Amino acid sequence: EDIYERIMSVDVVGATNDLRATLQAADQILRDERVQRVLTNLAEISDAGGRVTHNLEKMTTGVNLGPAVADLRQAASEAKALFADLHDGATGKQVRGTLAEIDGLARTTQQLMVALQYTWSGSIARRGISSD
Repeated sequence: EDIYERIMSVDVVGATNDLRATLQAADQILRDERVQRVLTNLAEISDAGGRVTHNLEKMTTGVNLGPAVADLRQAASEAKALFADLHDGATGKQVRGTLAEIDGLARTTQQLMVALQYTWSGSIARRGISSD
């Protein structure tokens, strides 16, 4: 009797209605023109990828890419070492130091030019000479 009561307490009609509504919503989504376009586009992309792979296989048949790949790996390794050196190494510190010195020189030159301009303007003003 306990099992019977549990079975009878389940809202089968409500669950069925919820399932029907879910299936109808899924059917509407799958019938939506936009979803069909997305699925078509995905199929075309997949086909294009297959064609590219096939063409690459044909183009590289008999080609020894090992040396080119090794050269690329060596170049990448050297570039990585260079960037690491520029970031943390002595060369990077020297470059940063040089740039700091150039920046200081530029600032000093700018201050000198402003001072000369101020002095020159003051000199003209004292003499009553118009700069026009």
